[in-house]
Amino acid sequence: MPIDIRILNYLQYLPIFVVGTENGFGIQELRNLNILGGKLLIHNLENVSDGNDAEAGNLKEKKHILRMELHWSHIENFGGVVRNDFEVLQGLQPHRNLKRLGIYNNIGSKFSTWMDPNSWLLNLVFIVLQNCSECKKLPPLGLLRFLKVLKLDGLGAVTRIGSDFYVGDGSNLSSFPSLENLSVVRMENLVEWTDYISSYSSSSYYSSSKFPHLEQFKIRFCLGIFSIFKVKSIDFDYRGQ
Repeated sequence: MPIDIRILNYLQYLPIFVVGTENGFGIQELRNLNILGGKLLIHNLENVSDGNDAEAGNLKEKKHILRMELHWSHIENFGGVVRNDFEVLQGLQPHRNLKRLGIYNNIGSKFSTWMDPNSWLLNLVFIVLQNCSECKKLPPLGLLRFLKVLKLDGLGAVTRIGSDFYVGDGSNLSSFPSLENLSVVRMENLVEWTDYISSYSSSSYYSSSKFPHLEQFKIRFCLGIFSIFKVKSIDFDYRGQ
């Protein structure tokens, strides 16, 4: 990355930003780059020390960014420094115009409060949560009215999916009303999926109030769920029916 990129106030496109540890390479370099548009992939977020440091990037003011990916490294203890991924993620709140969000290798015990659709990200159409290995609970993504693609991969600490995943407060609102593609991969400790999956039968995969427009549904490498279904993988394509 070029040093002191913060002075380029009229920069409109920066697809990748790699966070460094030296002066001129921190996430605060993004603070005033508020006309950036398109996609922004931020790597090496383990180099962001805490929530205040993350907020210095001022991501929530970047209203022209439609796709954002937040990447931590696979190294959980880098140079003896304990990572504070939850607070850092809290400080990386994007603008509500965001359409596509990816979070990779975050080892916080829970996801950020800004991922609650009731409070902020109403316009998301595409979400990837990958290798967030310590997170124990999924946010209530079922409330995202425009979400079409959801990919959950490597969320090994999640043991159950229940009503809070659909609507959060347990109300009777329709959940995932626009979702077309759902992928659940490498969630080996997932042993319970209530309110939607109860047995291995075609009737249990469809509900008028949950996933009414689902076309593709993939479950792979989830041994806990497979023990219920007695199969090695599930890969449905409703478009062929």
